[in-house]
Amino acid sequence: MFKCAYIVSKSAARCRQAASTSVTLCGNAIRQRLHQCQYTVTHHYKVTPVNTVRICSVSLSNMCRMQSPVRTMCHVAHKTKNDNSTEATTDTKVTVNDGGDTKRESDASTVLQSLSAEDAKRLKILQLEHDMWESTGVRVPDHMTDEMWAKVLFECPSLNSRLKIYKYWFKKEKAIESAQRKKEERQKVHAKRVDELHRRQAEGTLDLKNTYMLFTREATMNKHYYSNLAYAMMHEPTLVFDFGFEEHMTEQELQELAEQMTVSHGANKVSREPLHFHFCNFKPDGPFGQRLGKSFPAYKTLPISVSSEDYLDLYPHDKLVYLTPNAKTVLKEFDHNDIYIVGGIVDKANEVPLTFAKAKNYNIRMAKFPLDNYMKWVQGSRSLTINQVVSILLQLKKDNDWRKAFSHIPKRKAIWVGPE
Repeated sequence: MFKCAYIVSKSAARCRQAASTSVTLCGNAIRQRLHQCQYTVTHHYKVTPVNTVRICSVSLSNMCRMQSPVRTMCHVAHKTKNDNSTEATTDTKVTVNDGGDTKRESDASTVLQSLSAEDAKRLKILQLEHDMWESTGVRVPDHMTDEMWAKVLFECPSLNSRLKIYKYWFKKEKAIESAQRKKEERQKVHAKRVDELHRRQAEGTLDLKNTYMLFTREATMNKHYYSNLAYAMMHEPTLVFDFGFEEHMTEQELQELAEQMTVSHGANKVSREPLHFHFCNFKPDGPFGQRLGKSFPAYKTLPISVSSEDYLDLYPHDKLVYLTPNAKTVLKEFDHNDIYIVGGIVDKANEVPLTFAKAKNYNIRMAKFPLDNYMKWVQGSRSLTINQVVSILLQLKKDNDWRKAFSHIPKRKAIWVGPE
């Protein structure tokens, strides 16, 4: 406590000295100076700030209005730290908003090097804000590339938006580190196993056990799976995915949608009687198309129909059934003559009934799963992921057993309360 009191008193002294060298400031500016002085002293003495919550609540607009003495002190501390570290650069393309609705693709490094004086000042403040959050335990990424700085500078004007994107990058960074660590562990185990087999083979003690199961290579299994998909393309029911909701999703939601589609294909591929996937309103060069190309690049060569056209132009109107949780009609069983449509959308932030509105606008039949009749929700949202919807439809297509179909919903979210 004594050390913290000393730091606060020294912070106030620096604040008074800065105030005396500048023009008369209002009460808000003095409080902002005090917060920044607390951060500067804490940064030098490596002590947790007394008023961390208040420091973290300083918005970008307030920091931009700071007067020169305090801002100079903060920038000196930030520059001293940056002199001892190197920043990774990238040649990745980034979308930059030039003040209007038109956007252009430009090199991230070039953009940051050719910033105006106003944007350069804002970038320094954002970097200072990032360092402050990192030192106080806020979940922010350890390594920031030029592409990430450009996105924060031009597309994240509010404090909340920056916290969200930092949290997303932090989770992504830790996931990559965890995957790399697990990969290295698997490689060590595999190398140890190979060395053991070579040693036993050299000593003549390798025991080849008898088995009635033949070894099947992964390429052989994939050939069988893709043969089933080709048959489903010609003879099995079609499941349409409507990807016409890109503008209503954030970057994180688009990435989650791409991952869910990858898992959906995996479940459909290993099914004995798979469905035929048809991607409608799909833009290969759009935000979702680019992410799907990275997460699931094989969709271009597999027996999956991909079209930029609308499903109304491809299928009879009377056979279309849009699966939406806002529908009044309850789906009783899987009809092999119908063509079911699943909305390609992940809307965690604002659950607006976009699929319901689109189906009603097109006058398409709608249906929903009888979740309220058979399931009791324990926690989480009542929405299902796309891969869960696909697994449910595959099970219904097989035997129309709702108990087995709803077993694909995690038990932590809902439990079966229907008839035994």
